[in-house]
Amino acid sequence: MVKYAYDTHLVAPEVNSCCEDELKYITSTNGRQIIICASIHPNGQNCVLCPRCYCAKDEQASPIPRIQCVNSIKVLGVTVSNLLSVAGHVSALLDTCARTLYGLRVLRAHSLHQDCLDEVFHCTVLAKLLYASPAWSGFCSAADIGKLDRFLNRCRKPYRCRQLNKDISELYSLADHSLLLFVLTNSQHVLHHFLPAKSTQP
Repeated sequence: MVKYAYDTHLVAPEVNSCCEDELKYITSTNGRQIIICASIHPNGQNCVLCPRCYCAKDEQASPIPRIQCVNSIKVLGVTVSNLLSVAGHVSALLDTCARTLYGLRVLRAHSLHQDCLDEVFHCTVLAKLLYASPAWSGFCSAADIGKLDRFLNRCRKPYRCRQLNKDISELYSLADHSLLLFVLTNSQHVLHHFLPAKSTQP
């Protein structure tokens, strides 16, 4: 169970006899909840991310009472499917970035300086592509990586960013490395206690 702001994320296996008790505990201690096993909202629109084999039998059924079975769920802006695929997330991400590029073309038409355009591109488009990438980039298929690389190729000519000299796989690897380095050097990081103990051997 992981808390972030007012959201709580509960990761539970498909077969879990105490899942109902865990949900009761979470709802008794918090108001608005988002759970990977179940997403609970004040408006009553509750859903659970079910395995494909379960949803194939009955899409409306759910292993937990009062919760609807769905095929995908969005957690902190990242869409995860019941197959642990991020194809839907990549498609939505590219659509959002394409709309941002349109805004940049409007700014270019209004004679915004190239350096400013490059900075806006870095702070909007690249920031969207790299947002939370250590959490989901590992689930990208070859087709997903190909779509992202083709998008970056279209951006290399009109924008001059240092990151555009690398393909998307390299950018994601750098993001993974930066996160790991930050966790290693910051003892207050939420993930630091998951690291193995330091070796005392020379």
